[in-house]
Amino acid sequence: MRQTVRLSHAFLATLLAASVTVLATRGPNTRQTVDATKLSGTWDVSLHETDGVEIEFRMTFKVANAAPLRWEAYSRAGAAREMVSGSVAFLGRLSGKMPPHEALIYIGDGTAEERGDVLTLKGSLESPFLGKRDFNGTLVNQVIHADLTRASSTTKAGTMEFVRSDSTQPLRDYAAIAVRLEQAIRSTLFDPALVENRDFAKFFVELKQRFGAARDDLDAIAAFQALKGTLRISHLDLIRNPRLASRSLEEVIAGDKESNPDTFVRFGFPAPGVAVLRVTKWDRVDAAIDQAFERIDKAQSRVLLFDIRGNPGGDATSMAPLAHLVNRPVTIGTFLGRKWYATHRAAPTADELFNLRSIGSDTNPSLLFSELRDHGALVAKVLPRAPYFAGAVYLLVDHVTASASEPLAHALLRAGRATLIGERTSGSMLLALPHSIGEGWIVTIPEADFVAADGLRLEGKGVEPNLKCAPGDVYLTAAEQFAAMLPFSAALVRGQSFESLKQAAEAEKSYRAALRVANQQNPAPTTKSIALVHKRLAVILKAKDDQAGALAEYKEVLKLVPDDAEALAAVRANK
Repeated sequence: MRQTVRLSHAFLATLLAASVTVLATRGPNTRQTVDATKLSGTWDVSLHETDGVEIEFRMTFKVANAAPLRWEAYSRAGAAREMVSGSVAFLGRLSGKMPPHEALIYIGDGTAEERGDVLTLKGSLESPFLGKRDFNGTLVNQVIHADLTRASSTTKAGTMEFVRSDSTQPLRDYAAIAVRLEQAIRSTLFDPALVENRDFAKFFVELKQRFGAARDDLDAIAAFQALKGTLRISHLDLIRNPRLASRSLEEVIAGDKESNPDTFVRFGFPAPGVAVLRVTKWDRVDAAIDQAFERIDKAQSRVLLFDIRGNPGGDATSMAPLAHLVNRPVTIGTFLGRKWYATHRAAPTADELFNLRSIGSDTNPSLLFSELRDHGALVAKVLPRAPYFAGAVYLLVDHVTASASEPLAHALLRAGRATLIGERTSGSMLLALPHSIGEGWIVTIPEADFVAADGLRLEGKGVEPNLKCAPGDVYLTAAEQFAAMLPFSAALVRGQSFESLKQAAEAEKSYRAALRVANQQNPAPTTKSIALVHKRLAVILKAKDDQAGALAEYKEVLKLVPDDAEALAAVRANK
């Protein structure tokens, strides 16, 4: 459970949208010869991410004059193998193979066009860390500016600035950074005994060696990412973010005030008696959660599909849903910090727990860390909050469900208040904060362990679901569970799920099944709900060119809802 920015592999990957070496090749379909020599030479590059990350590195352009100019791009050749010491398994987990040229970043499908004094560069960037990005750059007056946008989207991911350089020296004293990094970990990690074990000793030795060989920030981050996996500990990350490094601890704990918490919560009623609550991140979402349960209560829903798949964690507002799902106080577990492990080698006994200080889910984050550092251990509890939802709860989880999401999942499972469906959760449950180590570098270090109320340490274990299934099948599996209670609604949810999975034939079967069992549900579904099923059937039939069948379904809609705009338009268009 964390009170700050989660520095996940996906987030760190964005930092690696980095140095590129451009090699021009011949290509067809051009009417203009580009002066490719404008790109030749070595450049210093600065990558600025929209979240404040800044990475510096060096890049060499190698070009050949071709008409038209077609190019591919790749970061320092051999860097991937060198900085991860040939750990093909590490890179394989990310990409399935070693990247082209054994580089960390690759750009293909490159084009160039010269208009006056401006040379425009376009390409498709791929990385085992970053995924896919669109690369768009211009060379003007010996300066290259490039934008990175997320593939198949217009969302800007960051910018890259290039200036010429003849230097061959490392961009920083990376060996000194490794020393400061080790000092921060040794002085802050929740259990001081951990840094004395064999894995950490080897980690620190290899970290110094690889940072000593690093030529730029990209090398250092890649080396750290490859090595940290040997420690088998979550929430340990390295980043260069001068903006974050300049903020006070209180500001960091408070979170990003520029983000809107409401964007992390989605809510709706997909079928009669069924509510869906989807939370993608725990970040000050308690007000939105309270509002969702007020609507659930008003609608008298009987089933809640609670979806936290892919939720990487966040803050203590992960306990807000639990407060609406229990009718008595619940002990979640215990946070154990450095002061506890300095004198203990195990979790608290029952007698020790009785004497520990308690915190609630609404405890100020700054106070939580202050209390933890002062006392070494804190018991986390949740008090009931109105309105109480007494219906059936199906918690949908996957292997990416992590951190603050995991105590919630475990508590719901242990209290018997939810059936967990999907995959075992991540097993990444520590409390961490970022620490500045100079020059804008930030290392996130776990400052507290977590042991659930039943004694289970979630770190490295995760939470096993009651019903295992593929992430894409969770709604289908859930629908099977409440089909006896709400047969029409279950069939409707199945149809919607099959549609989202692009299985039109199965969706059609489910929707027709919903119509057959509509009179078996109590209370009976409304005419609007039944009309919705006919409309979904019409859409499916239109997609397979069954215009007559689609028209028949729209006519059924009008029998139920005479003023339905979609059905009216469809019927009129076919007259």
